[in-house]
Amino acid sequence: MTAPVTMFVGAAVVAGVLAGLCSAGSWGPERVQQHTGYVTVNTQSDNGGHIFYWMFESRADPTNDPLILWMTGGPGCSSELAVFYEQGPYRLDANGTVSINPHSWNGVANVLFVDQPAGTGFSYCDNDDDYVVSEAQVGEDMFEFLQGFFDRYPQYAKLPLFVTGESYAGHYVPAVANRIFNGNKAAEGRHVNLAGAAIGNGMVNAKIQYLEYVTFVKKNHMIKSKSKLARVERETSLCKYFMDHGLPGATAVCNSIIVSIQQYAGNFNVYDIREECSHGSLCYDFSALDDLMGDPKVQDALDVSPLSTWSECSTKVYQHLSSDWFLECDHMLVPLLESKIPVLVYSGTKDFICNYIGGMAWVSALKWSRQEDYNRKQFQDWNVFGKKAGEFKTAGPLTFLKVFDAGHMVPMNQPGNSLAMISSFISGASYGGPHSLLTNSEPVAVE
Repeated sequence: MTAPVTMFVGAAVVAGVLAGLCSAGSWGPERVQQHTGYVTVNTQSDNGGHIFYWMFESRADPTNDPLILWMTGGPGCSSELAVFYEQGPYRLDANGTVSINPHSWNGVANVLFVDQPAGTGFSYCDNDDDYVVSEAQVGEDMFEFLQGFFDRYPQYAKLPLFVTGESYAGHYVPAVANRIFNGNKAAEGRHVNLAGAAIGNGMVNAKIQYLEYVTFVKKNHMIKSKSKLARVERETSLCKYFMDHGLPGATAVCNSIIVSIQQYAGNFNVYDIREECSHGSLCYDFSALDDLMGDPKVQDALDVSPLSTWSECSTKVYQHLSSDWFLECDHMLVPLLESKIPVLVYSGTKDFICNYIGGMAWVSALKWSRQEDYNRKQFQDWNVFGKKAGEFKTAGPLTFLKVFDAGHMVPMNQPGNSLAMISSFISGASYGGPHSLLTNSEPVAVE
């Protein structure tokens, strides 16, 4: 591997820019050490891809707290969305005001937000040959990225690493964690201290999950007409037939399920059925983030390459990975589970597009040594600050967690509960016991 392109920016620089964006009397900018930069990967393909990262050290004990790697899905959506709207240290309102997120995951861990694959967010490709077209390439690039990152910051290499992400990262997380696992097994490069993997509302096995859209619709009474519901059921059966027989056009046939549901159920937010979709395909208004990330002063502070053009979600990345949509990624988690490496699958119950019913289905179908044990288990209450916030079941290293009163982006809808969740996961604490995590507020949800 050739030496990666590197850029660095300290907390004082970033904080100096963001300080001017915070309203008077706000909590002010994050004060922990930060790192930003690029690692160049896949140099065998022309000049390779240039992957951007933004890391925030833990507010608690950065020397010893674990390292969480976060990848937003899409494919092609930037992890800066998570930095400012989900579990990152900042909150950005519609007016462009930046404030501190008291429930940021860096309250309990060092958190590394990565724009990947190359072409996502501030990451960039020199030409079209540098875009990845498979999850195998995603795994290779991220393995190489971590090697470069830990070479640059060896102080983090010894920390337990948790590979996490949401949505299409249901493809990324298994691919990356599996590649790390195999790299460690083969003593390839620097040993990466893989400690666990977590997937939030992920599309992991579309061949199973697509068949559960109709189940979710029925449970939530989203389509009133019996005849229209019957049509969705027929489309679901046809989707299964096409997938089972490997017929061409299966993607279009199966996507017709979603199209019909959107048509028959009216205007709803596919990421949160409690809301209407009012801002394009993403349904949310992220224009304030577009403005912030497009600000030359912010880009200068983050040492963003002049060759990079930021966008919420990259159409090019999406198109290059389109053939992988129905790839079954669940099996990549099996070696981790058999080696007793913890895997958390969590799901906000108000999400439609990667809903919890489909999530439960693929987890139940996963073939591993404790599959029967897992399927015999009953869901138990998950309590946060003494109130029911969801339900979970665990067999050995595998946990499925339903998060109540949350949509596709759990940390956005349930910030306090999501912090409690990730704290339990990285510490190995039971989800069934009392939670003692201290935060500035105690938001809870009741289904």
